Amino acid sequence: MAAKSTRKPAKPSAARQRAAILDAALELAAAGPWNGVTFVRIAQASQVSLSELYGQFPGRMAIWRALMARADERVLAETDTGSTDESVRDRLFDILMRRFDVLAENRDGVISMARGIACDPAAAMCAAPTLMKSMRWMLEATGVSTAGVCGSLRVKGLAAVYASAFRIWMRDDSEDMSRTMVALDKSLERAEKLSGIRVGRRPRKEQDGEDPVASPSPG
Repeated sequence: MAAKSTRKPAKPSAARQRAAILDAALELAAAGPWNGVTFVRIAQASQVSLSELYGQFPGRMAIWRALMARADERVLAETDTGSTDESVRDRLFDILMRRFDVLAENRDGVISMARGIACDPAAAMCAAPTLMKSMRWMLEATGVSTAGVCGSLRVKGLAAVYASAFRIWMRDDSEDMSRTMVALDKSLERAEKLSGIRVGRRPRKEQDGEDPVASPSPG
């Protein structure tokens, strides 16, 4: 009779463990209010110990930040940085809608988490830097500089545009996200008019002596 193996099964890599935790958190959030989901349930659903969960995500906002970073990475991986034929507004519309497409894969979970954060003033404040970081990368991906004071204003302006569209997306039950597209397009158009970005044209080159994109300041 062959001897039983005493070798313990190999633990999943940190990256796989992290992904499993995020997926479990999304599933639990989709099934009920995010603020009612405990860390014990997340650990059980992702088959990790509480200490392992703590090592990866010491708090709820760490999970949210990781989910948003994962969405950003997906969008950036699919972005063609060599194409400049479209206007700035068109490029921003495309990249932000792709971000909504990525979030829609776990729509119920994302919405549950977002609502939970909105009900917690402290969490909402902590979520703001995460949004700014995402929008900074979305702007950079379209070829728009986010450096300096003007860059910071652009980031804040785009964050306001995206936040407005996100609220519509949370209530958008259309299959093609048509309500979200309309809302995002109108917000970008309004920001474009206020900032002087020309519709349907390529941004002016910096050697012309002018800033190619003024800071979007949606009203």
